[in-house]
Amino acid sequence: MSTAVPAAAPLSQTSVITDNIQGASATAQDGANTDSKWTTMVRGFFQTANVVLIQEAGPSGPPGSYEQTPIIDPVNGNRVRHFFWTVGTGPAQVYFLQTDDNGGTAVGGRVNIAVVTREVPDEVYIVTSPVNAGRAALRVRFSAIAAGHLHNVPPQAGPQRTRREGTG
Repeated sequence: MSTAVPAAAPLSQTSVITDNIQGASATAQDGANTDSKWTTMVRGFFQTANVVLIQEAGPSGPPGSYEQTPIIDPVNGNRVRHFFWTVGTGPAQVYFLQTDDNGGTAVGGRVNIAVVTREVPDEVYIVTSPVNAGRAALRVRFSAIAAGHLHNVPPQAGPQRTRREGTG
């Protein structure tokens, strides 16, 4: 899946942060579960890194972002949602992959992954899991530099997860 060609930075100038934000909501100062970790955590990561890899990204992209045309994998039809997000240090490209089957609905849930970048990558790619109960991985490539990640299935989810997710 290709996108527009960006100017590539040398590897020595490319910083990457990865974090599991454990779902998109955070406890606000008033004790309510209403703050977004996209604004309380990811925004800060993006101020210091060129690429931010997020596990357990929540049900969607960041609040206040603008959804762009999704990127469709021509081989298997999987879809990466693409968001444009304005943050303090400039615009961010957010690529969001639904990996949470969320009780068989494959909509929402917290165990999804996202990649946040400053530039539009040369390629956005989904790596399908070779394991029935596994989750797909998400990768972006800038010229000769690629960054990608996956969120593992916990070992205790073994056979039960396989029955719940089927061949997905």
